[in-house]
Amino acid sequence: MSKLKVLSMSAAVASVLASGTAMAELTGNIGVMSNYLWRGVTQTSDTAAVSGGLDYSHKSGAYAGTWVAEVSPLAAESGQYEMDLYAGYAAEAGSISYDVGVIKYVYPIDDGGTVQVDADFAELYASVGFGPATVYVASTFAKEGDPQDEKDLYFSVSADFEVSGLGMSALYGDYDFDDPAGTDYSHYSLSLSKDDFTFAFEKNDITGDDDMQFVASWGKEFSF
Repeated sequence: MSKLKVLSMSAAVASVLASGTAMAELTGNIGVMSNYLWRGVTQTSDTAAVSGGLDYSHKSGAYAGTWVAEVSPLAAESGQYEMDLYAGYAAEAGSISYDVGVIKYVYPIDDGGTVQVDADFAELYASVGFGPATVYVASTFAKEGDPQDEKDLYFSVSADFEVSGLGMSALYGDYDFDDPAGTDYSHYSLSLSKDDFTFAFEKNDITGDDDMQFVASWGKEFSF
């Protein structure tokens, strides 16, 4: 598994969680992106971010890992970062691939003063792939800052192709929040990739945040 979140968590899970289970292995990854977009929304106030992670996959299909990236959810000067902890099982049944797992998003820094961070949350996720298409769904079951509204639901459908050595991906996602005051929204992305570089266009329908975003990123995976 690779957790290079070039476009979004959903795209990463849909494209790579169900692959690479032929043998047990430990891999690492590093990356840099001009803007960290997660489910169509910037996590870095439209600025660049670096990331890195470690993943273990077993020949049985079980996997676990962690991924860390810079974010600025409340204030650019907060020094905040995101750490994801996840585990699951991915396999294939004939021409169908599938994956189920759990992920916790952790935001460790709380300075005890101006910046108070209670943003940790956890999700159960599942994806099913057939040919170039993948359907992904994630459901929140724990939310540190808002425990009474823990049933957020995210859904996406994506397709991945390769044409003359150039990777092409398209994704549509929809986020439905349990909090009545939450702003449900949809987003879509189109991307092209070659070797370790990806260029993506992404847009959401959130009022005031609906401009088309362009993201350039580089990521590298390596084995130990």
